[in-house]
Amino acid sequence: MKKIILTALKTIWAIIGIVAFYLLCAYLIPFIEIPAKSVSEPKNIDAYILTNGVHTDLVVPVKTPEIDWSQQIPFENTLSKRTDFKYLAIGWGDKGFYLDTPLGPI
Repeated sequence: MKKIILTALKTIWAIIGIVAFYLLCAYLIPFIEIPAKSVSEPKNIDAYILTNGVHTDLVVPVKTPEIDWSQQIPFENTLSKRTDFKYLAIGWGDKGFYLDTPLGPI
């Protein structure tokens, strides 16, 4: 009986210790300082969402100062092979699902 009580007390103290450690960390961690990065001008890129009610695409400019999508996605891989596009629509999913899913009531 004495062994059971001793084990129960150790378990209770372990739980209290874990909770106390958690609370101590929750109190002290916010005081740790992290050096701020230099603030630069925010980068804004126009992006649009294109939908037909069932499928959604993300539409972004082909060329921006940050990225040139024509280098990442060659226009030779498109059906028209035209290189004068100003925007790129990026969608995902199965081609059959995209083309064969009927547009139901909205």
